[in-house]
Amino acid sequence: MPVRGRDKVDEESRQSWFSHQSEEARPYYYSVYLADHDIKAEIAPTERAAIMRFTFPESDESGVVIDAFDRGSYIRVMHDKRTVVGYTTRNSGGVPDNFKNWFIVRFDRKIRDFQIYDGTKPVEGEQLVGEHALVRVGFETRRGEQVTVRAASSFISQMQAVQNLEELGKDDFETVKAKAQAR
Repeated sequence: MPVRGRDKVDEESRQSWFSHQSEEARPYYYSVYLADHDIKAEIAPTERAAIMRFTFPESDESGVVIDAFDRGSYIRVMHDKRTVVGYTTRNSGGVPDNFKNWFIVRFDRKIRDFQIYDGTKPVEGEQLVGEHALVRVGFETRRGEQVTVRAASSFISQMQAVQNLEELGKDDFETVKAKAQAR
């Protein structure tokens, strides 16, 4: 979730008021203005991945929270400082004991700073296997600056999540949106 503020990590503090009048929902595109953060969030899908575009205000506290949820999860900020990988074991039942939902999130720019948390507790390092792993990645943005994020997941493996991400190719946001609309 896109946020403004380094302390906007837990679910309650990162939530935002929004109006359905500022929301557009189509099978191929979703957009909403997050009033509390002054951020426009957009998403367009492929079959196995998605591209997101966040339009930020001017701030040195712009960021994105990637929450792998409770009940066992993993987060790692990769050395390229653009990619976050991980998994969650949280599920609604009816799955094997070794269930994992693997994910990859790749930003169009280097992450300026990041903080990994186990729940609300900050932890040191670039990765965490814990009860509730999450990370807040930070960017400095000018008013109207956009950060593009590519994301994919897999119930099979981390490598399958990476392969699913490749489905986006080098297409920009508008191209992914147009292809999704044409399907």
